[in-house]
Amino acid sequence: MATTNGMVNGFTHESGCFLYQDTELLPQVFSNLNKLRKNRQFCDVIFQIGKGAEVHEVAAHKAVLASASPYLLDLLTREQGGSQGPSLPVKLGPNFELEAFEALVDYCYTGRLQAPSSQVHHLFTTAHRLKLGHASRKCGDYLVSNLQPSNCIFSEAAGHFLHHPTGLSGPCGSLHCHPGHVFSPLAPWGLPSSRASCWCAVAMTGEKCLKTVEVYDTDNNTWTMLKPMRVPRGRFDITVVDDKVYAIGGSDGTTELSSAEFYDPRTDEWAKLPPSPIVRSNAGRNQCGVAAMNGALYAVGGCEAWNCLNSVEKYSLSTGTWSYLAPMATPRRGCGVVPYHGKLYVIGGHDGVYSLCTTEIYDPETDTWSPGPSLTSCRANVGVAVVRDRLYAVGGFNGKAFLNTIEFLDPHLNEWTTFVPGDQPRNGCFTSQPPPLENGTSNNNHHNEVA
Repeated sequence: MATTNGMVNGFTHESGCFLYQDTELLPQVFSNLNKLRKNRQFCDVIFQIGKGAEVHEVAAHKAVLASASPYLLDLLTREQGGSQGPSLPVKLGPNFELEAFEALVDYCYTGRLQAPSSQVHHLFTTAHRLKLGHASRKCGDYLVSNLQPSNCIFSEAAGHFLHHPTGLSGPCGSLHCHPGHVFSPLAPWGLPSSRASCWCAVAMTGEKCLKTVEVYDTDNNTWTMLKPMRVPRGRFDITVVDDKVYAIGGSDGTTELSSAEFYDPRTDEWAKLPPSPIVRSNAGRNQCGVAAMNGALYAVGGCEAWNCLNSVEKYSLSTGTWSYLAPMATPRRGCGVVPYHGKLYVIGGHDGVYSLCTTEIYDPETDTWSPGPSLTSCRANVGVAVVRDRLYAVGGFNGKAFLNTIEFLDPHLNEWTTFVPGDQPRNGCFTSQPPPLENGTSNNNHHNEVA
């Protein structure tokens, strides 16, 4: 007689009870469910992908997809509240690739994933967004094993590929298709020395997160190495207060960080800050926006395990303690954060599905958030700075393309306007110099990860 795990022919007589394990039932049930789905029988959710006349519908069963995909579980809960029976279509918009989404829906029913080699990158990014971990990792393994110069441009442009756990390209940097190409957060830094105007850059490589730090002297056009940080970091942000450089959050290549540290040029050393409160939930905060205002550091939004956060933390430089503030209305990562007219402006970012055009304004007097004017273009991983009382938003990613455009917030009109550089003289060179940054109002968030 066949014996498996104490069972004989699928039966057990232990403890006076009857137990039968049918190993064929679940595959048969899901096979039948998939047939019902393809025939649109008993389907209780319809996903709409695309826009305008190009909208396509994908029918399915909510219970199956919500069980397989944490992203769809959250989405369906928000959209429909877990209601029973037929419901309104769920609009996913144009940011999902139709064939990849259909293939992954089929995967949720069958456990089988198949696509032409040229479409695996779409499967990878869609599986990552749907939080289908096994499918995402297998697609990532395939992409890495088939990496060639002809497809590495895609691999750098697809932001989530930069975080594939194979080690080829960790969450700290970019794939080196061109020598010396790295993404680095930058912040203006005035040193108490002859280098009155400098930029601090914390560099990352495509293979691992680094501790190394360099400072750029704008007067002499030179880079100089500084003491390394205490902890390797990627996808973090920095700000400067009283000539000290503060590095907050990020990832060490495997986990999100709740730690922070600062560099003091007088001692030429990095020192620890107390960990942020989010450490108490055994979590961390990467891709958060960081700014300094009124003697405090602010860590805004970000994500933990790709779940976007709307929480905000403040570190008091006088008391040396972290505290939570009122949360934002919208969870966002890769947002620009900058003090402006006594308030904290949070600009753009990404909510895990879309690049954002919205802005939010924090009032430290009342610990409240209010909506600000929307950008003219949605911008994730946007750089922001205040120059001569104008708040600028530079570059970013709009969900489809990387941007080279600039817009600014007019404080009198309270609206965003596209910035047009001055006219060029006939010799092709600009004659005007860029205006100096105002002390205490700039916070250049050059993030090292794409949305």
